[in-house]
Formats: sequence, C-alpha cells, structure tokens
Amino acid sequence: MKQSTFSRRTFLKAIAGGATVLGWGFRVGGQDTAPLRLSIPPLQDSVPIGFADTEGIFEEAGLAVELVGISSNRERSSALLSNNLDGVLSDISTFLFGRVNAEADIVIASTCFEVVDGSRQNALMASGFFNVEDFEGLLQRINGQPVNSITVSRRTDFELITDELLESKGVAVDPDIFYADTDDLVSAATFLIGGSVLSAVLPEPLAILSERNELIDEAFLSKSLSAFDNIVMPPSVMVFRRDVIEQREADVTLFYEAYVEALNQINSAAGDVVRESAITNSIQLFLPGLARTELPPDFAKDYNIPTFPQPRQLLADEMLRVADWAKSKDYLFADVDFDTAVDFRFVTTS
Repeated sequence: MKQSTFSRRTFLKAIAGGATVLGWGFRVGGQDTAPLRLSIPPLQDSVPIGFADTEGIFEEAGLAVELVGISSNRERSSALLSNNLDGVLSDISTFLFGRVNAEADIVIASTCFEVVDGSRQNALMASGFFNVEDFEGLLQRINGQPVNSITVSRRTDFELITDELLESKGVAVDPDIFYADTDDLVSAATFLIGGSVLSAVLPEPLAILSERNELIDEAFLSKSLSAFDNIVMPPSVMVFRRDVIEQREADVTLFYEAYVEALNQINSAAGDVVRESAITNSIQLFLPGLARTELPPDFAKDYNIPTFPQPRQLLADEMLRVADWAKSKDYLFADVDFDTAVDFRFVTTS
C-alpha cells in the first residue's frame, strides 16, 4: 500500500469550506452580562448555531454568545461537566454518560438535528488506498488491527448506528475486532484520506469532502460503502447545565429565538450564500492565517445543505433506544429517569 504525506493541515485546507460551513468561531457580544458559553461539534448539525453566531443573529436578539471550537467529543463533554461551558450540542449517548455515570445535573432542552429530507447524514467510508469496492470487501480486510478496522467514535451514537448496520448485514459485532476508536472526527477523516486507516464512519460534511475533493488525487478518494439506509441516527440534542437554565432562563429563551431565526434563514436561503458567509466569518479559529484564496474554490459543490428541522421535545422512546444499547454494552451504569433528564420549557412540540 502506498504511503501518503497527506497532513492534518492539508486536510483542514481541503475541508475548510465544509468545516467552516459549521460556523465555528468565537464571538462575545457587547452586553455587560457574561456570554452564554457554548460548544458545537464538527457536524452539519451545528450549522444553525454557527450561522446565528457569524451572521450576528444572537447579537441582534440581545444575547452575548461565545462559541468554543472543540473537535474532541470527550473534551467537549468534560468542559461542560466541569462548568467551563454552559451548553453543548451533543449526541444522546454522551449526554447519558454525563448525567448517569458522572452524575452531572445536565438536561436535554430540545432536539437539534435529524434528517427530514432524505439527505445523507453519515457514511461508512473506505480509504482509497485499500482498493475496497464494497461492504463484503471491507469485511474481508478487517483483522482486528487498528489500521484494518472501522474507525468510529466509540461510546457515541455513531457506534450505535454502526452496530445496527453490521447486525443488519448478519455480522456478529466484536468491537475489539471491528472497531478502532476515535475522539476527533476531523482526525478520523484525515487518517482515512491519508491511508492510515482502512475505514471510518464520518458525518456530513466530512464524508462528502472525503470522497469528492479537488485537492486529493482522484485515485485515492475515499469511497462510500453505506449511507446507513434504514438505520435511523438518533437526533442530536441541545444540552445545558440545569443551573444555567434556572439562573439564565431569559438568556436561553433568547438563544432559542435566535436559533429558530437562523433555521428559517438557512432553509430559505441559497446554499452558496450560507456557505460563503460561514467561510468568511470562521476561518480564523481553525485555520489562522489562511487566506480565502488558499481554499478549494468549489469545496462544497457536491454538498447540499440539508433542511434543518425545528427544535422539538425529545421522545422518551428515542432516549430509551440509546440507553438500552448503552446498557447492553456495559457503557451505562444505571437507568435514566427521562422526566428529570429533560427540561422542555423552551420548546412546545414533540
């Protein structure tokens, strides 16, 4: 197998458009009160929050927000549990481990993202360096070594849907053989494109930017083996510390007002308007010193920004699905009480 010199910085340049679509950045409004300190992951789920930040929608609503870019899921969760963040966009698994295992008083305030228009949300990708043509070919290459396994963010909803995908194919899942853990999705995509790993589960927009990218030799572009058809990804959720909700209810109310306004603007705007705005306003955090002219000019021509649904109340069955899976893998130490784990005062619909 050929070795690649594809570096993390090169990949960041290659995905800069997709990453910055998410609006990562820091902004502290001019208000006297402390900003609401939030962190969002490198997923398309984060687009509306990032857009509200970069377009000044939070500021127009009278809310000071500081977005903290943390690509590591565990570091983001730790920052919330140690009171260094007020809220995070999270998967349900990570929330459950924080609330049940760490006994943190955090609550789900609403859902954030779920596919409502049939667009691809996640993909099981194979590196172009391994000449894997299909799912069966992938299974033949897996041998229990990290480089020849599926790189997936363990103990998250990504592992849940990967388990369900393999089981739907009749595969008895042995995580020690099938999975290599990653806590950083950008690094996972970098390793996949560079040929350092056989396969990876990637969310959009990292998936599309791994398989279609003019900065990567076409022969080594990653290949999608599955789009997780018929495997429903649990909704991502907005999680706050309970004391933040209780003590700063007015601020969280403003957050949701601005968030819904951002959703409405994105869903009604042309995709290139959203992308270019996000690029212009968020390069500095992850790509300091990089000029717009250095980025791929057509980075997202194959990526369609999905329809973003309104935030809603998470259903008890949606949490139970994740909790049952986590308990079956001995990840979750106790049962979760749904009613005390949620606070839906800011949304009315389920």
